[in-house]
Amino acid sequence: MRNNTRNRIKRLGYDLYFSLERSGIRRDILLYLKVYPSGVPIFDISRNIAASYTNTKGAILGDGKGYNVETSLISLGLVTYNKARGSLILYSLTQRGKEIASLLEETESIGAR
Repeated sequence: MRNNTRNRIKRLGYDLYFSLERSGIRRDILLYLKVYPSGVPIFDISRNIAASYTNTKGAILGDGKGYNVETSLISLGLVTYNKARGSLILYSLTQRGKEIASLLEETESIGAR
């Protein structure tokens, strides 16, 4: 992340900053979910961000091992979920998640210049 983005995210909270600074997968998930506002299952997210299912699930929900539950995207209020058909669970961004994803997207486009 660029310094300006780091400072803006730090002001939103240390746990949020720590979570996104520590994990590129968390950032990738936020940016991916921004494109699909109606929600996406974990296996689609993992496939499209080129991360393992286990790491993707850990980043979203926390697994108590490599991904702390306290700094998971769900716990930080950035991602929510809804049950769809049967046992299918779709993950999508909360309003706060959309704001953070837009901030990250803005930074990515600045870095691409």
